Amino acid sequence: QRHGWLMAASLLFAAVGYWAIYANKERLGKPHVTSEHAVVGIAALAATGLNAAVGVLAFKHLGLSDMLPRDLLPPLKRVHRAFGLATLLAGLAALSLGAGKAKGG
Repeated sequence: QRHGWLMAASLLFAAVGYWAIYANKERLGKPHVTSEHAVVGIAALAATGLNAAVGVLAFKHLGLSDMLPRDLLPPLKRVHRAFGLATLLAGLAALSLGAGKAKGG
């Protein structure tokens, strides 16, 4: 259960961070998604949301996994793990692409 709560919090923080960047670009009249950092970051955020949905389906305590065929649960969990690793790597790639891009950085 701790994993789910930590992932929900991280998704929330990432979404709030995206909103802050989007709102600031709007306020300044600057274009959006103009760097590799932005493209990879948005992809990582979207993948995190998608993987969260898969995780919720596979999470037994919520009872949603009971609505799925039993033989679908093991592959669903494997996909969730593999996609989670890919999402982590995409997030780290976005982080490294954006490192030092800020003014004064």
